[in-house]
Amino acid sequence: MKISISQVTQVLEENMVTLSCDVSNMKGKSEKLIYKITTSHNDFIAPNNADWVLIGLIYPAMVKGLPLNIKAPISHDLLFFAQHDLQVLLLSINKNLKKIKITAEIIDSSAKLVKDVGTATGFSAGIDTFATLILNLKSNIPCKITDLTIFNVGAFGKEKSPSQREILNRNFTRLKKFSESIDTNWFLVDTNLEDFYSNLHRSGFQKTATLRNVSAALTLQSKIDNYLYSSTFPYSAVSSVKTKSTYPNIDMGYIDPIILPILSNNNMSFLSYGANYSRFEKVELVSKFKDAYEYLDVCTAKPIHRTQK
Repeated sequence: MKISISQVTQVLEENMVTLSCDVSNMKGKSEKLIYKITTSHNDFIAPNNADWVLIGLIYPAMVKGLPLNIKAPISHDLLFFAQHDLQVLLLSINKNLKKIKITAEIIDSSAKLVKDVGTATGFSAGIDTFATLILNLKSNIPCKITDLTIFNVGAFGKEKSPSQREILNRNFTRLKKFSESIDTNWFLVDTNLEDFYSNLHRSGFQKTATLRNVSAALTLQSKIDNYLYSSTFPYSAVSSVKTKSTYPNIDMGYIDPIILPILSNNNMSFLSYGANYSRFEKVELVSKFKDAYEYLDVCTAKPIHRTQK
């Protein structure tokens, strides 16, 4: 038995691009994985590869120990690292995973897309988000943030629940308002990815957040070159050692500086941002940033509590 990905399609609708694929044998039947992309860009196009599928479903496939066959183009380097380094790293933080075979029928070896340089970061309105924005604004690097994103990949609760829609809509409204205030573009990627994780052992959002978020980000390759992934933990806490007190109930944020480079492809680079600052130092930075006063949120609170704000 294997997990087979087929019929990868994209549909351009009014103000939205919908990506979808058929996934067979994930739950003993065939079902659809769907990503809906809404953006302030009026010329956005979907990527010509299925990298988003590979990174979105590799963890569930490893939980089940089933080979993953993708009948669509995958970026050459990303496929290589998914077959090798990525699985070794994931096994180092969860011994219950199983190494699997990954195949793709077509390898996307096309040249790097010609585009204006775009740099994005997630906007959860939490301390890590605002620390990233502040540090980027203060730095002299050329990769200034041009886009803010929200990804519905599990943090807002179960798909189609009233609380999920309420939180997502509230966050989307806040995203557009804040983006306008600092003059950036924005993306919302609304998915049903949580459906493929919700019943798997040790596959909750915090334990798999990096893979889920990167999967959504990979749909934005035509506009975004650099994705600044706000760090949760400082470099001093980074480890994949299973004997740490936090393991095996690991927050995937502990390995972000290790895992993000190998999730990059020819068109998009991922970087852990702000890991050189402690939590206290980030709070101190944000306390002096007036733009955060109206928007600051506790982005890791349970969905039921977030609806009570």
